[in-house]
Amino acid sequence: MAKKRQSVPVVDEIKVAKKKSPAELFAKEDKEENSNIIIPDGKIHFRIPTGSIALDNILGGGIPAGRLTQLYGEESVGKTSLLYRIISEAQKMGLSTVLVAQEGSFDEEFAKACGIDIDDVNTFHKYAGKFAEATLNRIIEYIRLSNVQLIAIDSIAAVNPLDWEEKALREKEGESGTKVAAQAKVVTEWIAKSVIPMLRNDVAIIAVNQFRSNIGGYGSPVITTGGRCFQYNTVLKLRLNKHDHDKKQPLITKTTVVVEKGKDFHIQPFKVCELEFIHGKGLQREPEIARLAEEYGIVDRVGAWYSYNSHKWQGRDEFVNYLKDDSDLLSDLEQQIRKKIKKEE
Repeated sequence: MAKKRQSVPVVDEIKVAKKKSPAELFAKEDKEENSNIIIPDGKIHFRIPTGSIALDNILGGGIPAGRLTQLYGEESVGKTSLLYRIISEAQKMGLSTVLVAQEGSFDEEFAKACGIDIDDVNTFHKYAGKFAEATLNRIIEYIRLSNVQLIAIDSIAAVNPLDWEEKALREKEGESGTKVAAQAKVVTEWIAKSVIPMLRNDVAIIAVNQFRSNIGGYGSPVITTGGRCFQYNTVLKLRLNKHDHDKKQPLITKTTVVVEKGKDFHIQPFKVCELEFIHGKGLQREPEIARLAEEYGIVDRVGAWYSYNSHKWQGRDEFVNYLKDDSDLLSDLEQQIRKKIKKEE
């Protein structure tokens, strides 16, 4: 005779009623653990201007605080010049800044030409004899224990791990040379330790990066240093591409800046703007003001002639040179451009 099937037990309604919501379940533990901790709200509380009206417009005001930003591109495209200009803009805001100069090419005169107040910036040089581990640990201490609000690293590619120094010793002993991805491992560990303190303390980190040949790999023939973790944790990624040099103006470098990636969801990626750098002087405002004034119809142009109120200039170079000598006109045009941009928002 077939066995009688047992009925499924009814869920105890009293036990269901006693169950807690996810927020209530660990409320006590979270309160005890976080009593002395500032929990980041995920908001960008301020932005640091870049010194370029067009670039600031693309970035929603500038470089975001509490985030990691990467400037990368080929050599001599203006990465360091743009970095120095951002530092000078941060100083104008009254922010405490640190420059981690790892390439060994820091020049005080050039930094001054870019607008940096040398006496007001804390500079940590490569020739201090520190390897990547000590350098990156110092950056973590800056974030956690000091009042710094901008840390500029020039560059992450020049941060050399201790393993590279020990390579010669291992080869003498008959062991293998450099370990695989030694630099990437050190940078990955630094990223893991820095992300939360950076958010909590509203510290903006800007790292200059360089290209390396992708030997034996697939896809792009060039890659950047620091490993994939560094790329994934970069909230803002700006690629600088050089234009062809004008033989008539060999000291001028025209660079296109492309916002390639943005986890800052307030900005639109893949927007482009053009910057102009002069050798030994850095980013120039006047060429950009002249171009934007023409684009927004503030300055009239007929053929090669530019005109504004009672002023007239023949050719763009004459117009730009006049702006360099007349700071009042430059400020007037800049204010009108910013008003036009604000109306478009």
